[in-house]
Amino acid sequence: MKKVFKEIAKSLLRKLGLLKWIRKVMYSRSKNKFVTAFEGVSHYEYKIRNRVVKFSVEDPYSASFVGYYLNNKVYEPEAVELLMQQLTPQDVFVDVGANIGYFTAVMGVCLPGIKLVAFEMGHENFRILGRNIELNGLANVQTFEGAVSDRSGTLFHQDSAVGNAVLKIMEDNKDNNPDIVKVKSVALDEFFSALKEKPTFVKIDVEGAEMKVLQGMKGLLEMQLKLLIEIHPKDLIGFGSSREEVLEYLKFFSFTIQPVPNNDRKNELVFAWK
Repeated sequence: MKKVFKEIAKSLLRKLGLLKWIRKVMYSRSKNKFVTAFEGVSHYEYKIRNRVVKFSVEDPYSASFVGYYLNNKVYEPEAVELLMQQLTPQDVFVDVGANIGYFTAVMGVCLPGIKLVAFEMGHENFRILGRNIELNGLANVQTFEGAVSDRSGTLFHQDSAVGNAVLKIMEDNKDNNPDIVKVKSVALDEFFSALKEKPTFVKIDVEGAEMKVLQGMKGLLEMQLKLLIEIHPKDLIGFGSSREEVLEYLKFFSFTIQPVPNNDRKNELVFAWK
């Protein structure tokens, strides 16, 4: 009953144009402690592997992300450790679902000379991503504001007033929901077809659209390649896919698959290579 009432209330507020404003107010209140902690500070210096990586704390989302995830600890340590072991400064690292650029910035600083390509579809996240690239003086980074999928064209996602770690793509907006915004989409095969350098390692974190990304990079999957994929079993269902389909697809392209220990019990991290 509570869930039904909540959905009715959200629908009414959306029609009145108040939902995004209320979300922004609630978000700001919940993150006040982080905003206050970084008041008057432009960036946070994050120490990892004897390197200093800088992250912006100039807005509520950046401040809360840094305060919650990066404050005196390594965020996603298993993924960071694997990437550090597998990547070299000669690699081309592709960050699909870069968010504010955590992995892009860490790899760029810790592996000077590495070439980076970062994809992020959230407009506010993309702005912060650019700021973090600038703060760290990373010159070998190419960025793309949009979704990575099985085709190049147009997709949609739920808009966020203040940045969001979880932005899920969708293929249509049948209900004409004003909170759903249109974004560019690109298939990785098409994106890299015109570029001389090809990826050597692709990290994928796309909240259930894993198969869409993989189907758009069939040509790249034929090459020598390494992948780090966060599999979202529940979200994959919404795309008509499954964890099993993702793993079978990788096996079809002759990838060896290794589970990566992950403290996040909801999702599964896998390393695949050939």
